Amino acid sequence: MPATSPSAFGARGGDDNISSPLRSNGEGDREAVEGYETIVSQPSLCKTNAMTDIITHLESIIADRRNADPSTSYVASLSAKGREKMAQKVGEEAVETVIAAMADDDNALVSESADLVFHLLVLLAEKGISWQQICDELAHREGVSGLIEKASRKD
Repeated sequence: MPATSPSAFGARGGDDNISSPLRSNGEGDREAVEGYETIVSQPSLCKTNAMTDIITHLESIIADRRNADPSTSYVASLSAKGREKMAQKVGEEAVETVIAAMADDDNALVSESADLVFHLLVLLAEKGISWQQICDELAHREGVSGLIEKASRKD
């Protein structure tokens, strides 16, 4: 496997890290993911629907790449390794997010949070669960006390 694995966004040194709006062009260079700069360069778009637009775009990329050649697609390589590896990556990214938060490193926290969301999307795709289902669950919980909601779950 190359030192830098392609992904939905591209890779950031190392074979398991995702962090920028870039993807491999297959020749060792990275190119911008179409439309990403437009969304993030216009602050007014980074409110309301931009998050949904980015997540929807990522879900589409992930769906397209799940069955690609694992030697050319990070998503395909995770898919080939199975759900256990995907879940492991979510856990690793969650730990790295916590470490960044505890180190009081805002830039690292943003980067690790993006990694966490990306890997969560890969895992959700494996399970056939959409981001919209997560949003629907959050909307269902809106207005319900967190303590009451937690108590209502059967652990």
